Amino acid sequence: MIAPIRPAFVSASFRSFFAVASISRSSRVSAGAEPGLVGSAPGGLSSSSTPVAGSSCSASPASSGTGSFGSWSFQASKNLSAGEGGALTTDDAALAEAAWELHNCGRRRDEPWYAHFEPGGNHRLTEWSAAVLAAGLRRLPAQIERRTACAAVLDTELSTVDGIRPLGRDARADVHAHHLYLFRYDPAAFAGLDREWFVAALRHHGIPAATGYPAPLDRQPLFAQARFDRRATGWTPANPATRYGALPLPVCERACAETVWLPHSLLLAEPAEMADVVTAIREVQHSAVAS
Repeated sequence: MIAPIRPAFVSASFRSFFAVASISRSSRVSAGAEPGLVGSAPGGLSSSSTPVAGSSCSASPASSGTGSFGSWSFQASKNLSAGEGGALTTDDAALAEAAWELHNCGRRRDEPWYAHFEPGGNHRLTEWSAAVLAAGLRRLPAQIERRTACAAVLDTELSTVDGIRPLGRDARADVHAHHLYLFRYDPAAFAGLDREWFVAALRHHGIPAATGYPAPLDRQPLFAQARFDRRATGWTPANPATRYGALPLPVCERACAETVWLPHSLLLAEPAEMADVVTAIREVQHSAVAS
């Protein structure tokens, strides 16, 4: 179920995830991605355990608990967008206050306005952006329903195409946001032509396909070149140097090499129009095998 988000309890942020929303403990968030650490606890919170933020950045909003916080992105490409920004959801009042403090220049609610207690920034949501998001929330249930119907058509039809394997779905998820429709491409079924050729051919047919992430996260320069080893991230010289680039992650590498993306906007068409996607893939395959 989609958890109701009441504007009075929501404070979303620009250029940061430091924002807070009240959400009931019974609510669940699915389609969570990689969890990230929210640093040491500010505002006098216990540092005996580090709060974990579960990324739900592309799930807006769908539903499985992913840590102390759920993080939501309202960036321009997302299903629910205000152009930029994001929000955190939590049912922990102390963590909510700490996040509010960080995104509100280090202030505390019951202290003088010009008293600053922790390093923070001005990441407060504008009323204009809140209005855009409120309008988007009213449309979102119908959009989720439409994307789900279109994805189901693609799952059924593409499963019959040799060399195309739609992404499976976790049985624990009761709602899927379908921010992207993903499938794996096997060049062997397309005369050995690579994924880049396949995606270019689909785009020629008017299907807005993309290759997605070029490499796993650990291969990004920030991690592979140990640029994450900075005091600002909580790292100290006493810690061993990170070696993310040396991690053996064959499954991630395969996913980055084989996956094709279709954007969520495509899934807002009529379900019957998904036949155009299937037809384009079959025509591309026929052209590849016949050449």
